[in-house]
Amino acid sequence: MKKSYFLLAASALMIAACSSEESGNQSVQNSEVISLSATVSSGMRASGTNLQNAQFVSDASIHVEAYKHGGDGTAYANGNYTTTDAEGTMTGSLTYPATGENIDICAYYPATVSSGTSSFTVKSDQTTVENYQLSDLMYADKLEDKAKGSTHNLTFNHALSKIIVNIVAGTGVESANITSLVSAVKIKNTKPTAGFAITNGAPGTITESGSVTDIEIKGTGAINEGIIVPQTVAAGEFITVTYKGNDYKYELTADKEFEPGHKYTYTLTLNASGISLKSLKINDWTPGTGDNKAFTL
Repeated sequence: MKKSYFLLAASALMIAACSSEESGNQSVQNSEVISLSATVSSGMRASGTNLQNAQFVSDASIHVEAYKHGGDGTAYANGNYTTTDAEGTMTGSLTYPATGENIDICAYYPATVSSGTSSFTVKSDQTTVENYQLSDLMYADKLEDKAKGSTHNLTFNHALSKIIVNIVAGTGVESANITSLVSAVKIKNTKPTAGFAITNGAPGTITESGSVTDIEIKGTGAINEGIIVPQTVAAGEFITVTYKGNDYKYELTADKEFEPGHKYTYTLTLNASGISLKSLKINDWTPGTGDNKAFTL
């Protein structure tokens, strides 16, 4: 799977836990809060208020699990860290072990996902920032053997597939009208639920389930983004664009496999008489890396 990067920096806040005297020697144990902040790496999500182009929305949560390094594999603490602004400032209160062991860290977004999660369902309406981002299932590479007081950087991976639908004006359609007169863009014929097992902090093979459903993804009209579960979509109706109250349908000519951590950019030409595929590009979801497959028709 390909990677998008979130940097979660752990800074130290010292809290006196207890003090005791044993055999004449004073022993002080301290707990240290794992203070986290989330920043967005260059190119992942631009700042702003435009639907899917926004960064984290306020009150979004990342689920964090802390393990004693070398322990029995059971989390000694887990909880949610809440974003407080678009820049990713976060609040939470997990602490390091009072006995001072180094720790391992797993993290998931959205916070409905944890090491015990076995399924995840994307939103059928992804026209809002919140629903789009709550459909963006991500997990962090597991960090191991991390000490108190250091900075912990978590590298997040996208587990699902991203669909971008660009619409350009063709015969009988004015470019200026696309944004104002495209009232809906839908991804059709996909199953919405991802089934998986998490091993060592990462989801394994994803299997799709549920009945096929419509996912509405309209962004600006000209540029629209949505997220689907990785799966093979059967030939037939795949994208519907509603323009001036009429539905224009783009159909897959053959079964199409969508892979985890990839983004698929469909550029469609909208004509008054119908819609056609101008080009298809497949990239790793992280900008500037990996695949860059282009199919121009």
